[in-house]
Amino acid sequence: MAARTKPIPSVWARQESGPDQPALSRASIVRQAIAMLDAEGIEALSMRKLGARLNAGATSLYRHVATKDELIELAVDEVFGEIAIPDAGGAGWRVAAAEAARSFRATALRHTWLPRCSARRGWPTWGPTSCRLPNGWPHSSSRPAFRSRAARSTPCCLT
Repeated sequence: MAARTKPIPSVWARQESGPDQPALSRASIVRQAIAMLDAEGIEALSMRKLGARLNAGATSLYRHVATKDELIELAVDEVFGEIAIPDAGGAGWRVAAAEAARSFRATALRHTWLPRCSARRGWPTWGPTSCRLPNGWPHSSSRPAFRSRAARSTPCCLT
């Protein structure tokens, strides 16, 4: 019987370990975290599981987000970007407020974890995306239809 020979230990003799892995980014991590939160809920989210979904180690994720709480904060801010800020135009502030409320509700129904995470420890700590919600209203509230006290307090109720 022929003796087995060891393969030559050369980089040129070995096959590549797999397709090139795109570099991790904060945006890709947040997108995958949102997908995981949507599919499995907040209890299932862990850096280890998220790393596995991204074909990366949990330690690789920590180069982009410091903690799970920071990741959730980024996910909340990203999802707040889905909320439409209506323009009052000629329809009036009540119509615009109702549209904003419907948009917020639709977003919360798509991401059932959102209300629970938003309420955690005073979140959201307004990130760049979530800041546009209250900041989007002053442009509309400068119109005569938005000068009433009820109209000016609407953004606080919606956010």
